[in-house]
Amino acid sequence: AQTVHPGEVRALSPRSWFEPGYAAYMLAPTNPHAFGVPYQTPFDGPFDWEDSEAGYTGLVAFATALIALLGVRDRRAWPFLGCAAAGPLLAARFLPLAHLLYAIPPLRIPIYSRFLPSASLALCLAGAFGIDLLLSRARPRKGAWAGLALAAALSLAVAADGWTLALWG
Repeated sequence: AQTVHPGEVRALSPRSWFEPGYAAYMLAPTNPHAFGVPYQTPFDGPFDWEDSEAGYTGLVAFATALIALLGVRDRRAWPFLGCAAAGPLLAARFLPLAHLLYAIPPLRIPIYSRFLPSASLALCLAGAFGIDLLLSRARPRKGAWAGLALAAALSLAVAADGWTLALWG
């Protein structure tokens, strides 16, 4: 059975909202190098490369999911976006949620990083709605372009290496 290591939560420090070492799970969908270059650099995460990379679905899925979120013409993507957000929150041990879960002994047993593949699938499905917004006959709204810009900014803030720049290009 797992436990949550208490930490001091500071409102202006987002990494303190998660158990130490687990916050990068929230960054996994944004960039292929959120934990470093897989199998080439030293691992910078809580478990292993396989678990850490389970949250990455690709820049297209991430960008189009944000387009679906901000191009609010169609709300059918929102349940998928909620599932896509829940997986990394569980895996990253978001402290308010983790304290609730780990207060119940049977809920200490699951390994919550195993929810990342289903969260990745939900992100891809939400991204399909974003692609639909971009490829529709109507001109995409400003929110759609804002979603694309936000996705690029978040991704490059995590790791702005040559590989990621080439992918965005």
